[in-house]
Amino acid sequence: MRRLMQATLVACALALAMCGVTSANAAEPAGEGGVPIIGGHNATETYSWMVSLSNGCGGSLVASQWIVTANHCGAASQARIGSTSKNSGGEVRQIDRRTTRSGTDLTLMHLSTPAQSAPVRMAQSNPAAGTPCGCSASAA
Repeated sequence: MRRLMQATLVACALALAMCGVTSANAAEPAGEGGVPIIGGHNATETYSWMVSLSNGCGGSLVASQWIVTANHCGAASQARIGSTSKNSGGEVRQIDRRTTRSGTDLTLMHLSTPAQSAPVRMAQSNPAAGTPCGCSASAA
């Protein structure tokens, strides 16, 4: 469990750094009546690892039965995986337990049954700043 948590922390940090998440961009209108995300826009591509949680938060599928999200999103009871809509499509799974490491803003959520969707690809190394992330809809 400790190795999974460590790998997840590294993967999340790399994914955020490498896929261009910034807070400097202006907010755009949100889809489906939600709150705008800074620099966000409606999804046009489906990623198998994207997760919409029942409490309105998002997360990433990091293994067939594990989702990573922020601590304040830890109260969700269900996850929709691999859909651009928070209300339809993809796979719906129940969350049966949570693991949070003190001093971090990450929570691991365990799914009661494995997802069929492909999890996000994990980085095998720590690339230099500014290196393209190679993010794509298909996971290896």
